[in-house]
Amino acid sequence: SLSSANGCDSLVTLHLRHYPSYERQLTDTLLTGQTLLFEGTEIAEAGTYSVTLPSVDGCDSVITLMLEENAVQVLSAECNDLCSDKEELHISLDFTGTAHSVRLTFDSAAHVAGWRDTLIVLTDDDDIVLPARGRVGQFTCTAELLFRDTKAASVTIPFTLPYPSTVLKQLWDDGVAVMNADYNGGYDFVAFQWYENGVPLAGETASILYRPLIMGGEYSALLTESNGRRMMTCPLVAQTPTGMEDTQADVSLYPTIVSPCQSVHCLVSCPAEMTLYDPAGKLSLRLDLQTGENRFAAPVQPGVYIVNINVSNRPRTYKLGVR
Repeated sequence: SLSSANGCDSLVTLHLRHYPSYERQLTDTLLTGQTLLFEGTEIAEAGTYSVTLPSVDGCDSVITLMLEENAVQVLSAECNDLCSDKEELHISLDFTGTAHSVRLTFDSAAHVAGWRDTLIVLTDDDDIVLPARGRVGQFTCTAELLFRDTKAASVTIPFTLPYPSTVLKQLWDDGVAVMNADYNGGYDFVAFQWYENGVPLAGETASILYRPLIMGGEYSALLTESNGRRMMTCPLVAQTPTGMEDTQADVSLYPTIVSPCQSVHCLVSCPAEMTLYDPAGKLSLRLDLQTGENRFAAPVQPGVYIVNINVSNRPRTYKLGVR
């Protein structure tokens, strides 16, 4: 209000408007080799980018983008502690950068063996665990590391799933045998190399390993199938035979060194089953034994045979030498 001397005052009114300006900061991550569209500009490198948005009143706004690069690179990848005796397959990945998940794609041979492609969300330890659902064999798996559902890196991992330890059978305290196809899951083995605690045993290339076993020791074999496939078995841990002292009286086999076709006596205290395996590990004879004395003819071919006698679910194993 402006006063005058004659009393005729004047009035001035100011209408003030506020036009705000804005500043906004954004952060984002860009995969190496990717591009990003930012306010009409294609960006291919990490850095800080700003754009000014003008307004008619002169109160311009600024948007700043801080862009980081996600360089994903696989340093190492391997399958750990593989054994078909176990229920899980572990894949260890060591990589730089950030990945949210991994897509596993198996080769055609693995698909035939029962392995299935799968997508797994990664955890902090980068250890991939999946069920070991496939049969044994030598396969490859492609692991694709994904960042926001986009492939960031990939690596091909060869792996071999060995034969289960169940293809082997401990023969009391001084022998381990490779079971034949009727009892090992259908594998037809033609060549053998035995290992004790991971060390190959020179000259031990028969289907049966005869030597005093180290109780608690691990016994495995490098086996060759008739189709040429060559793989290891999972280790069989030698166990101390139980029941030997208090049950020997209810079974007896004599003589154990015989001539071809000689009569062998088997005395049992109750009905039992007897199986005879030839030096190649193949089933040669199966008999149902009756209480008391039983007899059977020794094989014609010389060699060391294995006789298994199952009495009341307590198996006994004997060597029968034919010479």
